[in-house]
Amino acid sequence: MRDKKISKTANNNNNYSSIKKYPPHAAKDLDIEEKKQWLEAKCDENRIHFTRDALTLVIDRANILEDSYQQYITTDGFDFHKEVKIFFVGEVAQDAGGLMREWITELTKVIFNDQTGLFRLFRGELDVSYFFNANAKFQYPDSEYLGLFRFAGAILAKALFDKIPITPKLNKVLFRKLVTPNQRALLDVHLEDLRDYDYQIYKSVAYIVNTPNLDDATLKDFTFSVVNESGEEIELLPGGTELSVTRDNRVMYGDLLAAYYLRDDIRDEMRMFTEGFHEVIPLHVIQVFEEDELELLIGGTPFIDINDWRLNTIYGGEYTEKHQVIQWFWELMEKLNQDQLKKMLIFCTGMPRVPIDGFKSLQGNRNQIRKFQIESTPYDKSRPIANVMKAHTCFNRLEIPTFSSRQELADNLKGILEQESFQFDFE
Repeated sequence: MRDKKISKTANNNNNYSSIKKYPPHAAKDLDIEEKKQWLEAKCDENRIHFTRDALTLVIDRANILEDSYQQYITTDGFDFHKEVKIFFVGEVAQDAGGLMREWITELTKVIFNDQTGLFRLFRGELDVSYFFNANAKFQYPDSEYLGLFRFAGAILAKALFDKIPITPKLNKVLFRKLVTPNQRALLDVHLEDLRDYDYQIYKSVAYIVNTPNLDDATLKDFTFSVVNESGEEIELLPGGTELSVTRDNRVMYGDLLAAYYLRDDIRDEMRMFTEGFHEVIPLHVIQVFEEDELELLIGGTPFIDINDWRLNTIYGGEYTEKHQVIQWFWELMEKLNQDQLKKMLIFCTGMPRVPIDGFKSLQGNRNQIRKFQIESTPYDKSRPIANVMKAHTCFNRLEIPTFSSRQELADNLKGILEQESFQFDFE
């Protein structure tokens, strides 16, 4: 049987220009790298060039969600297909792309956060992930909370639209909803989906559903209902409070519980989130991906490969790969752990993760590939304290003074890593 996937070699080395012409039903059979190219082409078709129009947002870092949302709902002609320029209150940096990437990075960390209350962190069997918080309606005004979910979906799509990987890990069911062709149909979920949602709930229900020697007498205390966090008993189907679980219907019971937690209890929140996403990247485009492929595209690569970073670095000014300062720099970088490397990546690029195909595809301003660059700056002997590394995140560029000692470079790097957050008054 012939492999369904269309590969570059099997199709005479299809290039970007031919891939982008594929209709969605054909693009669905491409491999993920080719799908990524196809998606980029579709996004470019919908992109509004910055010379035609752009959005300018003024954001207080301490109030990033509220400021962003209010401008989203009050700005005439707000459209995430436009270029977004960010001005952070109290900072004089000019945004050529780097601040926008940092805004997306920081905003998604606030949106997908237990303390914000829109989404909750759930512990699955192997990992933790964010999913809709059914109690958000009690934390936000009626006039606002569903709009915030729509905004959250639009922000997630904007991150993908502009090729900005995000840090928070989202539940797989969320991605399934985004790529489901028939949005009006009930989302297909089953007991096994609870495994990645809440492992404690999954184990309890799986015991009822899968244990061979349970008899009806043991199951009679369970009915087709569930008590929510407010203490309200919810029927999983009409008359569920009067219907006992039995050996014959327990599989249906498990699937209905999964449907309650992953679909029915957050129906409005999921609908608004999905609508917000599809207003930026339409359903007919995003549905070419499988849920796991979309998860990979949105999350990027969590592991930072220092060798890949070094191989895809270019040098300017006095620096070459063999310069002593550059040798010291990479020796120090190789000693950092993943959290420290992530912090350094944010400092240099405004992004917490690397694209799925590595540093060779690092994004610069206006969605152009721009490799990481290290430039030399003169060392000022008269003002040693002024000799610090500076980043230009819009261009993925790091400026390093021509230090005369490894220790001075190490102290400088340590100072960067000890900062809790980065604010920009240069660029």
